[in-house]
Amino acid sequence: MDRNDDINIYNWDEIKDCFVDSDIFLGNGFSIGINSNLNYASLFDQFLSYCDSGEQEIFKKFNSTNFEEIQNRLSITTETCDYFAITTKQILSAIEKLKLGLIRSIKDLHPYYSQIDFATIVKRSVALDTFEDIYTTNYDTFLYHIILQTMDRHKKENSVKRHQDFFRSNNGDLELTYVKVGGYKNIYYLHGALFIFRNGLIVNKLRRGNRIDELFDLIKPRLCIRDFMPV
Repeated sequence: MDRNDDINIYNWDEIKDCFVDSDIFLGNGFSIGINSNLNYASLFDQFLSYCDSGEQEIFKKFNSTNFEEIQNRLSITTETCDYFAITTKQILSAIEKLKLGLIRSIKDLHPYYSQIDFATIVKRSVALDTFEDIYTTNYDTFLYHIILQTMDRHKKENSVKRHQDFFRSNNGDLELTYVKVGGYKNIYYLHGALFIFRNGLIVNKLRRGNRIDELFDLIKPRLCIRDFMPV
């Protein structure tokens, strides 16, 4: 086996200057750092509570709590079955159960904004100042609130650069446009989010009516609508 003796693990403070103005990818670790309830193990245990005993046994056989990994393995199995003209009804049902179960788990375990340490939101906002565009696979609302905090900081200090996520107001609704705005950093919700939903061919984003509204009070009724699906 080849060995590279130059491979090291560095403290972030030693290398952070090398990544100034770089884009950043935010995964589950970013969410766990704010609230540990959103780690994969907790989410998966919550998901299993929605399943009957037979479904639980099937999902446990994957020996993984990573929803994306299980879904990918099921999708590959579906493609293989298609090649051999084998029915995939049960597999497709499992994929749908997994996708909706993840959203429901996040909804049930996600804290309200009032339950999140405000100092943590401010700290994460400041930490993202040195990066450019944000790519995230997280469904939760943490980044939503962090970006609002960055906007508040911009009002007090013009040098703080704001973010835009391609949603523009149209008759009171926020609609996805894919139009960039100069002078802003961009956010890409790669897997969608709890506050982003499809309305026919249009993709909308929920927003609070005022600063005292809880975003989750707006999200939860949407999760009860049959046609709701994360982007």
